[in-house]
Amino acid sequence: MAFTLINRFSSTSLTSGADAISIANTYIVYSTFMIAAVAVFLTVAGLIFTQHFAMEKERHAADAFTALVGEMARTNGCAVEVVKEVMKNAEVVQHFDDQVKEKLREVMRAQLDIADQLRARARSERDALSRIASDLESA
Repeated sequence: MAFTLINRFSSTSLTSGADAISIANTYIVYSTFMIAAVAVFLTVAGLIFTQHFAMEKERHAADAFTALVGEMARTNGCAVEVVKEVMKNAEVVQHFDDQVKEKLREVMRAQLDIADQLRARARSERDALSRIASDLESA
């Protein structure tokens, strides 16, 4: 486009050797400006797309997770397959093991507390019965 404009507004009869080099240099400068403008435009467009996709990434991940959970709820085999694949990860197995052990400790503590309460109640009943038996013997 720059070359066409230069040729239209310049007279070929007045062009000398030095002017031809000047025209070529002008064409090179204009084409460089056009290439730089296209590069700046593409860079700005790339930054805008990157920012848009970064903001939408979390929403897309949440939508994908919701779809996966919905599919697992509808199909029993799908849930089993997902658990099998997840259990292949060593970190997941370790986390699952830790969670199970913690839950077992919690249940055992609760059972021990109940057993201690029953033992205290039985001891108190035994003491009460012993007192009643000794009162009956002394009477």
